[in-house]
Amino acid sequence: MTETRFCRYSIKAMDEIVVRTDESAKKLENFLKKEFPVGYVRKLLRKNGVRINGRRAKGEDLVRPGDRIQLYIEFAKKASAAHTRSTNRVDIIYEDNSLLVINKPAGIAVHEGKTVRKKDTVLGILEANYRGTDVRPQLVHRLDKDTSGLLLVAKNPVTVKELETRF
Repeated sequence: MTETRFCRYSIKAMDEIVVRTDESAKKLENFLKKEFPVGYVRKLLRKNGVRINGRRAKGEDLVRPGDRIQLYIEFAKKASAAHTRSTNRVDIIYEDNSLLVINKPAGIAVHEGKTVRKKDTVLGILEANYRGTDVRPQLVHRLDKDTSGLLLVAKNPVTVKELETRF
């Protein structure tokens, strides 16, 4: 825990994150959503529970390399099957220049939610795997977290439109 002093009060930060030097400047809300579930990020911002370099911050404030982000609301990690099963790869059944077909296992969410971090989802894993390329994976349909099965993922906007019309 980090101790920060404001006037006569002593407030302890639950966690402090230093933005890595290889990160580009981005909105605080987007930065936090990569690390934490959406529900926790919204709670932090709604209750003014986050500071950048000691100053109260809003979701639209920019964070830059070297900035220190202090969190004042504890993140309660829940042990879940999805979190423990999460890997950085997905089972690709078919792939071409515009489409992916993946075998989604039960227990992994396809996209982020109140209690699910983006990096622990199928979409987050795919985005991480294609980072640095011009591929932008987009979901065309979903499967429930506890459902396994084949999932179509478009690799570009043209394919998204085409597949959406077919669904």
